[in-house]
Amino acid sequence: FLDGSHKIFPTETRLVGELLAHVKERLGVRASSAFGLYQVQRGTHHLLHEEAQLADLKGSGGDKKPKLLLKAYLFTKADEALLADKPFSHLSFVQAVHDVQRGHYPTKVSDAIKLAAIHYFVRHGSFSETKEAYTLAHMREQRLGEQLLPATIIAGGGDAWEMRIRDECRKVSDIFCRLSADGISTAEAKLMYVKKVRKLPAYGTTLFNVSNSKIFPSGHFLVAANASGISFLHPI
Repeated sequence: FLDGSHKIFPTETRLVGELLAHVKERLGVRASSAFGLYQVQRGTHHLLHEEAQLADLKGSGGDKKPKLLLKAYLFTKADEALLADKPFSHLSFVQAVHDVQRGHYPTKVSDAIKLAAIHYFVRHGSFSETKEAYTLAHMREQRLGEQLLPATIIAGGGDAWEMRIRDECRKVSDIFCRLSADGISTAEAKLMYVKKVRKLPAYGTTLFNVSNSKIFPSGHFLVAANASGISFLHPI
């Protein structure tokens, strides 16, 4: 999975589509058509056709067996109804965190700090001055800015990220306590993270780097594909 975790699914299926159906069934997301199986080769994710033979897949590098990855490849409004299901919400959260932290979606610094605070709540629960996880020394030691913020924001410079995340954690916990006398659960916090990411302008868009001097004189541009269609973008 995109968070580095993995599961083993014993199966005698021959086709990628059969394995995909089996995995979705086991994970509790059978109702969604958003997910696909990818083969990971040298850090690149290649979407596998459902009619492909599993026996034809080969490992890369020193791996004898192919490394397969489950992730969403289609983002539609129809899936919003499935967010109430914990398995679907969890997988959506894992992918949202992955895509945000790698800068796949342009994000304002203020939004990135809020998302980082919600993510930290998922890890450690409500803010408390007495929790070691919420001490500034601990957060700096863990270099949380680099862990939780988009790579594009970290690369842009700046400092005191941990202090800003900590301050936002306090605010987020206060808001969550007002929403419910007992606070909110980890699953509810994951859902809030996903809903906030879904509001980002580029959510659900996959970008492809293309070189073609007939379209742009510079030769380089981006193709953005999502459920609404395909757009051509000039890179900044």
